[in-house]
Amino acid sequence: MVGGTTRLDLIQRMSTNDMTGIAEGETRPTVLTTAIGRIVDRVTVLALADRWAVITSPGRGEAVQAWLGRHIFFQDDVTLEAAPSLQAYWFLAGPGAGEATRSLTSSANSAPIEQALSFPGGLAWAAQPPEPLGLHLLMQSPSELPADGPWNAAVSPADAEAAYQALRVEAGHPEFGRDFGEDDIPLEVGLTYAVSFTKGCYLGQEIIARMESRARTPRRLVGARLPAPVAAPLDWPDGRLTSVALSPRLGWIGLAVVRPQALQEDNAVGAHRIELLELPFPRS
Repeated sequence: MVGGTTRLDLIQRMSTNDMTGIAEGETRPTVLTTAIGRIVDRVTVLALADRWAVITSPGRGEAVQAWLGRHIFFQDDVTLEAAPSLQAYWFLAGPGAGEATRSLTSSANSAPIEQALSFPGGLAWAAQPPEPLGLHLLMQSPSELPADGPWNAAVSPADAEAAYQALRVEAGHPEFGRDFGEDDIPLEVGLTYAVSFTKGCYLGQEIIARMESRARTPRRLVGARLPAPVAAPLDWPDGRLTSVALSPRLGWIGLAVVRPQALQEDNAVGAHRIELLELPFPRS
């Protein structure tokens, strides 16, 4: 949680997206970057009444809090703290996410996008671009969830993870620790949607703006189709296969970070032939 009267100034100067004008209940994706444009984390800012919730990638909360803390100036009125009162976080993935949310409140007539939906005991908001993926839920307590909801389905953790990865890769959503990390620049790994090219100065802006002005990045995130399962990560001279999943609709697919010319080449790594294509994956 980021509180204080100058919280906007802190997040605005530390991340890639424009946070001005964000209203209570609104969510915006942004990327925290270093002075040389490398990624600290891709986060979602959720504006609450008197503070902002900064939703990090899994396992990145302490690192992000420490990073922001090192950049608070003496004149800033900013507080940083974990959110112990939010005891349950769920992510509902897939086309049934909207219907599941409607089971929580009769006012949820459609899946929320940038505006978080408040219901008794929690909040819900949609995963941001590049493609629809599902809904985030923040609950005060797991007991707030109806007993007959999909969250109580008898599905093993391994099956749930496999289904999520298939939906995530189909949608072209890169994930911290798999498809990008602290050595990457947002424009290279599919995070351009969380970057504003019209806002004022922020840490790392010079590197990112220079890359955007050239209209060509050294690397880019693309989709991959595979004839058989392949263990990721898998490197070859023109790129790296970062994620692999089995899609019921498309078969074995993946995400890869490659040099642009790889899209016009025959990409074979040993016995593995990798077909690269622009994201998102075809819907049929």
